[in-house]
Amino acid sequence: MAIVKIQFRRDTTVDWMADNPILSIGEPAYDITLKTWKIGDGVTEYNVLPNGVSVQDLDTYVTQPDLAEALALKVNILDIVDNLTSVLANVPLSAKQGKVLKDQIDTIDSLLTSNNINLDTVQELADAIEALQISLPEILVNDLTTGGVTLALTAEMGKLLNDTKVDLVADKSLTYDTEIARLLSMTAIFTTELKTSYDGHIIQVHAPSDAVSLDTVKTDSDIASAISNSKKFTHIQGVPSTIWNITHELNRYPSVTVADSAGTVVIGEVLYGNGTIAPNELNEITLYFSAGFSGYAYLN
Repeated sequence: MAIVKIQFRRDTTVDWMADNPILSIGEPAYDITLKTWKIGDGVTEYNVLPNGVSVQDLDTYVTQPDLAEALALKVNILDIVDNLTSVLANVPLSAKQGKVLKDQIDTIDSLLTSNNINLDTVQELADAIEALQISLPEILVNDLTTGGVTLALTAEMGKLLNDTKVDLVADKSLTYDTEIARLLSMTAIFTTELKTSYDGHIIQVHAPSDAVSLDTVKTDSDIASAISNSKKFTHIQGVPSTIWNITHELNRYPSVTVADSAGTVVIGEVLYGNGTIAPNELNEITLYFSAGFSGYAYLN
């Protein structure tokens, strides 16, 4: 069997430059002087065509060690990690997980979007938090005496205020006792014997010696007693008489004002009790007058 040799078009550098042919598309031409190749394109003269890689240059581009190193660095598809939980080193991450990371970064960037150009990056936020931590000791007050409208009380002081608040009645607000005292101050609770004038007459007002002072109103029983003392009673004397016997349910010694049926205040003697025994009956009063008449007795 005959051996067929295929030889490419070849010549020396001088001859190629002298002939300067136009090589056909894909036609190779070998320079035996420079040991380089040129490939024709069907339109460009030989001298203008770029030189290919020389035979000598092939050794400089790819050596056996280079090839071995390149093969060692090749990526095996089975080594690709397709999760974000692996702690393996020197293994590639899949493009899919790279997209997951990109989406998470984009989400963080959108959360950091701010109209404040000084707080629109993670580093700026971290710097702001650090500055706040440094300034906290300067704006927090851990006592109840410093004062200041630009300062803030610590949680410890808030707890102290809650533990020591003046709240003597369970399940009531802090203003409960204050409001009760204010309402009681509007009632006629007298602690001394008073005299006043009414329509040109002198009225003798007998105030009980055991009346409750607002200063002593602190508990529920005190409040109940004070409210009881603020109750009033009106006695109607329909039959004219010099002696009026009055029974009430005030459970105390009230002050007494008497007026006749025409509205004129009358002065008489007041005896706490029923007039026949010692004056210790809280709900009975006897009134004595120099002349009999009918009218009203106002007990306060």
